[in-house]
Amino acid sequence: MTSPVVSVTPETRVHDLARLLVQHRISAAPVVDQDERVVGMISEGDLLHREEIGTEKRNRRSWWLDMLGSDGGAADYIKSHAPTVGEIMTREPICVKEDTSLADIAAVLESHHIKRVPVLRDGRLVGIVSRSNLVQA
Repeated sequence: MTSPVVSVTPETRVHDLARLLVQHRISAAPVVDQDERVVGMISEGDLLHREEIGTEKRNRRSWWLDMLGSDGGAADYIKSHAPTVGEIMTREPICVKEDTSLADIAAVLESHHIKRVPVLRDGRLVGIVSRSNLVQA
């Protein structure tokens, strides 16, 4: 389990999320409310093919190429197309309790086709377990 967890709030701007993901070398983060209760998950995948942020599939070149080819660079592109995390996060994420066994966590990841799962104690975020955590265990 990784703890403490890098998390964001629903009000976090997407461009700030992108910076956070790069800075911490992670591909996703739990979304928490003011009481550290998990209200969603946000991942790099949530940024792909989203109509709300102009990254939906179209009959033209990739939005990534547009972003990288823009005169202002990636940061300006993201900033100009950035909603909040709450607008694009995956709601009602799968979570596990702190005392869940590694075998059960592996089964949760497999059965739900997810790469990571927030870990809760008394309903509040205390950690996150990813597939790489399981491999290292």
